[in-house]
Amino acid sequence: MWAFRYSYNLGHPFSRPIATFRRKTLDSEVARKLNSNPLPLPNPHLNCMKTVYIIEDEENLRTLLSTFFATTFPDLEVLGMTSNGGEGIEQCLKLEPDLVIIDVQLPEVNGLEILHLLKRNFPKIKVLIFSGQTSPQTIKIAVRGNADGFINKISGLEELTKAIHAVQKDEQFFSPEIYDQIVRMREEGIGGQSRPLIS
Repeated sequence: MWAFRYSYNLGHPFSRPIATFRRKTLDSEVARKLNSNPLPLPNPHLNCMKTVYIIEDEENLRTLLSTFFATTFPDLEVLGMTSNGGEGIEQCLKLEPDLVIIDVQLPEVNGLEILHLLKRNFPKIKVLIFSGQTSPQTIKIAVRGNADGFINKISGLEELTKAIHAVQKDEQFFSPEIYDQIVRMREEGIGGQSRPLIS
């Protein structure tokens, strides 16, 4: 909003129209500049993730993931980490991170239960399963819970990097050995939202 300083001479019949005219002139000039140099529009295909929470029971891997995010995704703030599923879901419900990295096998509450709870409470949250537990039943439950990706731990951080880039574009990412199973499940109409699928 533009602010102007001028004094009115209440006895002068043209004081108010002149002030109004100046305001309209300046507004027109601003509009002309904005039209000639429009602001860039945000890319609707990019998900602006700013925060991440890690739920992983292996201490060495938690340390590795912390360093990974600090160096590979410095714009993503790690809000916290825990080895306990119960504490993890409690903190996620409290902090509402944009992205959650979850192992499947966890104390108290397993990763698949956390996935379903988070998606039910925060449908827009991104959840990546990062686990070595890749049985067909585990994958099926993850797909039904609308996981945004499932990365086999043996694939390493390179695939986790690809998965994070994918979910930033509202796509799903699955390790190659999981991908074929996911495609078959999609064909059978088992769970999952209709989004681009990447391996």
